[in-house]
Amino acid sequence: MAESIFQKIVVEKNQSRCFEIDSAGIIDVHEGELADRRMRFFAEKRGYELTHRSRPIRSVDFDAFDLILCMDHQNWNALRMLANSDEHKKKIHFVT
Repeated sequence: MAESIFQKIVVEKNQSRCFEIDSAGIIDVHEGELADRRMRFFAEKRGYELTHRSRPIRSVDFDAFDLILCMDHQNWNALRMLANSDEHKKKIHFVT
């Protein structure tokens, strides 16, 4: 959901060329699946279309992206454990 909201804001502000936005999880249990149908239903009611398919974060993501944002402490800790260097750890930011 956060990816779709951010994507919509970026498009509305005509800044699409400035951002590459992606979403990934810590585990691969739902890899390849769409968001839960209830989440998609309520997102659509608010003007968001959730088309992203779940995927786990990969080590190459730490090189490909300047920022890696997480929304809870458990994911923040897991991301820091996945990071291969201090440079990668500096890319991880907690969002509330």
